[in-house]
Amino acid sequence: MALLAFGHHRAEEVTGRDEATVRLRRRRAGFPADKTFDGWDETRCSIPQPTQAALRTLEWVDRRENLCICGPSGTGKSHFCEALGQLAIDTGRTVAWFAIDELGALVRRHRADDTVARAISRITRADLIVVDDIGMLPVGPDAAEGFYRLVDAAYEKRSLAVSSNLHPAKGHRFAATCARWRRTFTGSAHRAAVLAMAMIGRAAPRSRRSLTSTDPNRAARRCGLVTARGRRR
Repeated sequence: MALLAFGHHRAEEVTGRDEATVRLRRRRAGFPADKTFDGWDETRCSIPQPTQAALRTLEWVDRRENLCICGPSGTGKSHFCEALGQLAIDTGRTVAWFAIDELGALVRRHRADDTVARAISRITRADLIVVDDIGMLPVGPDAAEGFYRLVDAAYEKRSLAVSSNLHPAKGHRFAATCARWRRTFTGSAHRAAVLAMAMIGRAAPRSRRSLTSTDPNRAARRCGLVTARGRRR
């Protein structure tokens, strides 16, 4: 009887420790809200349900593949990305979440003591890195530099998920993509941003696209989802 009680106590202790680890990882991830798949209606999203199911397995994270979700504002890009991040933590992975302007603040904060590279290196310890809402507002050179450094450091080593209302550069549409990015990123930031998005595209000789509208009335507005295949070192 004493052994059974001891075993039960140990099981509760391990469970409590696991729950504390999950809470710590959520706090460190920096999620902007508490959006999970509990509040997600996959039938209202125009990403094909088999594709949604495949992404929710998170096998692409383990393979160090990248994900870019594109679409107009209000179509559920951020919700879907955060739900994937929350699921990643629930399944024992680590996540780092950034809005594009937070990358700019990080660069400015660490530039004074020349530790930007070290700060970026710490971010890439996470299994999944999410950069949210690129293209919503004009972005300066600090944010573009942070974005470029992050993509460069994570390339083929970690999974990077990006949400944007701009489609990444794809072959014959590269010039048009650059023109759209020029309106978003100001000054020298434009070159760094285009290079960073091109690096994401470089990892994806084959990509999949679909509508990401969660509102049936917006289904005709063109948007897309791209998964980028990375190579393991």
